[in-house]
Amino acid sequence: MTDKARLVDYLANQPAGSEVLIVGFTDSVGEFDSNLNLSRQRAGQVAEEIADFAGSRLAKVAISSIGFGEIAPVNCNEEEDGRRINRRVEVWVKSPT
Repeated sequence: MTDKARLVDYLANQPAGSEVLIVGFTDSVGEFDSNLNLSRQRAGQVAEEIADFAGSRLAKVAISSIGFGEIAPVNCNEEEDGRRINRRVEVWVKSPT
């Protein structure tokens, strides 16, 4: 089973009204505004791919996307390995209360 299929299975089992936020990040190379736009595009593309792959299976959850650019790195941007890790998309899930 692919990572995408496992993610869709997980999201499909969330309670109705759950919110799924796809969050994009970049490394610190380049201009801040360009990185912010890139992270938004990256997150939006992933959100579209998840929605397309899932079809109607995710009808009971709301999916949206946002980008934070180079803010909140998880690794050092001084070396390529750290920058590679910082170029990421995270999936945040908020269940209804």
